[in-house]
Amino acid sequence: MVLPTETATEKIRELVDRYNQLVKEGKTRKFSEADVGSKFILPFIEALGWDIKNIDEVREQRRTLTGPADYSLNVKGLPKLVVEIKRFDESLDTVRTIRGREESYAEQAIRYAWHMKADWVVLSNFAETRLYYSHVIKPRDGIVFEFKYYEYLEKIEKLWILSKESVASGILDTYEKRRMRSEIDEQILGDLFACRKILVDSTSKNNPQLGKEEIRESVQKILDRILVIRVTEDRGIIGSDSLWKELDSWKTRGLPTPFMRSLKSLFRDFDDVYNSKLFEKHTCEDLKLDNEALEQVIFTLYNYNFDLISADVLGAIYEDYIGHILKEAEKRIDIVTDYGTRKEAGIYYTPTHVVEYIVRNALLPFLKDKKPEEVSELKVLDPACGSGSFLIKAFDALKEYYKSYNRNQRKRLELQQTSPALLL
Repeated sequence: MVLPTETATEKIRELVDRYNQLVKEGKTRKFSEADVGSKFILPFIEALGWDIKNIDEVREQRRTLTGPADYSLNVKGLPKLVVEIKRFDESLDTVRTIRGREESYAEQAIRYAWHMKADWVVLSNFAETRLYYSHVIKPRDGIVFEFKYYEYLEKIEKLWILSKESVASGILDTYEKRRMRSEIDEQILGDLFACRKILVDSTSKNNPQLGKEEIRESVQKILDRILVIRVTEDRGIIGSDSLWKELDSWKTRGLPTPFMRSLKSLFRDFDDVYNSKLFEKHTCEDLKLDNEALEQVIFTLYNYNFDLISADVLGAIYEDYIGHILKEAEKRIDIVTDYGTRKEAGIYYTPTHVVEYIVRNALLPFLKDKKPEEVSELKVLDPACGSGSFLIKAFDALKEYYKSYNRNQRKRLELQQTSPALLL
């Protein structure tokens, strides 16, 4: 068992004393969630050995209305521990209603971690800190510990399992509980198949004039569009819950027209703004579909926050998903795996670590000692582009090059202003 250092213990003691002083002065209500994070939780994380200035180790997540979590603590670039922060005066047992569904803060935090493929999540308002395992549905099944702030020092050895040293060495993983749900990629893949089946059944039933290939293309187009809208919502590209609001408005007004007509208007608006081939006019927009089928698909996709799911995971899911075809069966159309289709189309997902290795050895040596004007002329070709994994990693490498170059230029400028003689 790795034990905390005296320095770490002293830092945590200072934070506890500072919080006690705020309680005595009646000032805790003045602290926003951001204040709690910057003045208490981040120093708390730092006391546990994490380098809060290293973005590869402690990453602040971009916030949307429904997520993501505040921080992820990463080991070797992968999120291992997610940290969700609340205000001092907020109970960690608070329950909110989101899109008609009740969800507690603990359920929210576990959902964030599960979406990010992190096994562990910390929920804290500093007054209380809880550790949960993320592969559960009910928080009580995943709780590892819950400490009040006045217990931090008394139970610091147990608290130390959150330290960088304990997490990196695998000590935290010895507390793993029974997994009660699948990995996020398996779950989404299953739900995408279910959504596809719902749309196939509704399309074939209401549009008997369509052949199998027309049904396949139309269903794929509709599902792809709804999925893209959900991703753009969660990533802050378009207004949050645009799809949900369209559906809710249609239901509230009790319109006699089918929901597909409202959805068509949303598709046209999206195409006007983003001019994407996916959303250009298509016969799928004028098909007859059951309102209940479209509603069920939309509800299913709102179970996920796509801002939390990496492009690599989405790519692997989608490449597996499109390796299935429609097959005519007695009085219906089924979805079946077709390995021949996968082979002919070259639908094979390259693991992330392989992509990173190739990009690191093919692109990074080329960037070394290059000037920005030379790099700007660079062209990167992915001859077998599927989900774009290589292009995304190549973009990340180029982005890092420019960030590094700008940092060095700023340092040089600062040095020139303070000690010009050193540059001669």
